[in-house]
Amino acid sequence: AVTTTSTLTGAVSFGGEIVETVYAIPSSTTPSLDPGNGTIQTWTLTGASTPTEVLADGESLKLTIAADTNSYGVTWTSVVTKWIGGTAPSLGETAGDESHIELWQEGTTVYGSFIGVSS
Repeated sequence: AVTTTSTLTGAVSFGGEIVETVYAIPSSTTPSLDPGNGTIQTWTLTGASTPTEVLADGESLKLTIAADTNSYGVTWTSVVTKWIGGTAPSLGETAGDESHIELWQEGTTVYGSFIGVSS
């Protein structure tokens, strides 16, 4: 695959699919959520966790979190400035649940939106 970085201005038309990189976050309780690794990321919790983020203005990522969150919690205070809906979500509570979250940065504010839980 060819990797390039470009800044596009004006109207842009795509004649085919857009393929996003899917990245499996290595096992960690303090992972860095970096869209440079891929704009779709998967994370399996291995304990109570506090992620960090390195998003820049205009960047976003989609995150799928797997685990039984009755056992493991996520502290988001170092990542998300504002949650859509006002508070951090409760993640799936049954083993095998996958919680889906989208993060994006506008200026210096990181927004988080809880998409939902799939099982």
